Amino acid sequence: MVHIGTLGLVLEPLVGALRALVKHEAGSALVMVDLNCRPAAVPDREAYRISLERPLARTHVVKARVEDLTWLFPDVPPTAAARGLLEQDRIALEQPPAAHELENPEEQDRGDEHGDYLDTRLHQASPKGGN
Repeated sequence: MVHIGTLGLVLEPLVGALRALVKHEAGSALVMVDLNCRPAAVPDREAYRISLERPLARTHVVKARVEDLTWLFPDVPPTAAARGLLEQDRIALEQPPAAHELENPEEQDRGDEHGDYLDTRLHQASPKGGN
C-alpha cells in the first residue's frame, strides 16, 4: 500500500518523488491519498487542484474531510464533490464524527488514526494481496 498526502502533495522535492512512486506502484499496490488540504501552504488553489489530477488518476482511495472538499471545490457542495470522486471509481471519505458525537471529545483531531484504520482494513484489497 502507498499512502500519500498533506504537504507531500505540495512541497518539492516530495511532490515529484511521490508522483513517480504512485505512477510506479499504482498497478501493483493500493494507492491512498489523504487530501488533508493546508491552504496556508498553497498559494494557488487552482494550480494545486490541477497538480492533484495525475496522482488522483492512479489513486484507489481518497480520504477527504468536508473542509478539504470545500476548499478544493468552493462552488460545489461537499457532498457533490465527494460524489464526483466516487464517480471516478474511488472510495471517498468525508470526515470523522464531530466532537459532540464522540464519547471522548479529545479524539476529534485523530485523522491520521482514521487513515491508519482504513489502511489496515484495505490492506488485503491491494492488487498484490496486501504487499
